[in-house]
Amino acid sequence: MRLPTNGRPKLIEEQAQKLYLEIERGSRLARNSKAQARMLLNAFEFQAYLNHAFDHFCETIDAPFDFVQCSYLNSRLSTTFGESILTLASELAWKKPRPKASTIFEKLGRLIASSIMLDCIRSNIKGKLRCTNTFDPYLQNAGTPERIFTQYIPQIDAALEEFSDRHLPCEFYTQGTIPPHMQTHLNHMAFQQSMRAAAVIMRCANVRSGHAAKGHQLSDGRVFARGSYESSFSFKRNRKQTLDTIYGWFQGFMGKVSQLSQQGHSRIEVASAIHRDDVLSSHYPATDNGDPPGLRHTSFCICCLFGTPEAVLSCGHMLCRDCLQAYSTAKSKNVVEILECPLEINHQVLVEPRAIYLRPDAAGVRVLSLNKYIITISIKGRD
Repeated sequence: MRLPTNGRPKLIEEQAQKLYLEIERGSRLARNSKAQARMLLNAFEFQAYLNHAFDHFCETIDAPFDFVQCSYLNSRLSTTFGESILTLASELAWKKPRPKASTIFEKLGRLIASSIMLDCIRSNIKGKLRCTNTFDPYLQNAGTPERIFTQYIPQIDAALEEFSDRHLPCEFYTQGTIPPHMQTHLNHMAFQQSMRAAAVIMRCANVRSGHAAKGHQLSDGRVFARGSYESSFSFKRNRKQTLDTIYGWFQGFMGKVSQLSQQGHSRIEVASAIHRDDVLSSHYPATDNGDPPGLRHTSFCICCLFGTPEAVLSCGHMLCRDCLQAYSTAKSKNVVEILECPLEINHQVLVEPRAIYLRPDAAGVRVLSLNKYIITISIKGRD
């Protein structure tokens, strides 16, 4: 280290200030770039990415962690109901074989309706649960299924519009002869040696908002045909049909809750049982390979789609406080014992009972970052 002399005693301080300003400028640019790409993470979102990274490196250490792919799995992470719907719909949209969008929301409609039913029961919304005038939907007295359902429509609309514009891939595909400009590339691929040209199916991977004049592209960016975005599903054209489907299921669930509660059963217990036994059991059937169904390590409760997860089960599913209490046995004031994941009641897997500690209502979560290490601290409130 060289110390300045001859009238320049503040040179080191000035250079240090310039360095701090440069670091601050770089940090601001990086934050702005992440904000524009919608990649900024909060404490709950960071935990989901961390869980995916652990899973990846437990399987292999040769392949680098794909942050972009992980961002797709956790796109638009949020604890709001509408964005929970968006995450589930986006996950289904890219399954193989690729399903139609109308089929996606037919499959999700029952789950969405049951989640709304469970949320309004947990929120203890007052009023009648059964429709008194089926000829005038959405215009009943306060507390009827129509008026209750109306409160959730904005979140469903937001999910439908976002899904249609940014997550639903183009439906254009071509089958037959390989385009000349792609033959050279495919000839170098091992599987091309035994593939018939007539069996080649190329599907466009662009979404509506990113299609524009690019033409039809494969997932790796190669253009294989010209044309604009094609889809049989749009927010304006399919909104009413989707809402009617969800409302039909919701009205049925509310009627069943009303009927069973009149027999002396608790409304919350009835709603929780319907959600698990009638809906989750059919939406998440047992898998052939025994893997846990559905998304894991999410930033929202995968069971009810509303709550913020407080615990991760051994299968990787994350549940909120209300769901943990609904599907477990209380052992003490803040400790519950859960026997099985509510999403896996169809799985014939022996699981040891697990005790889970629930944070007190007055407790908060604080996150400290010390030299790249993350420390989570639970702070109890005063009694």
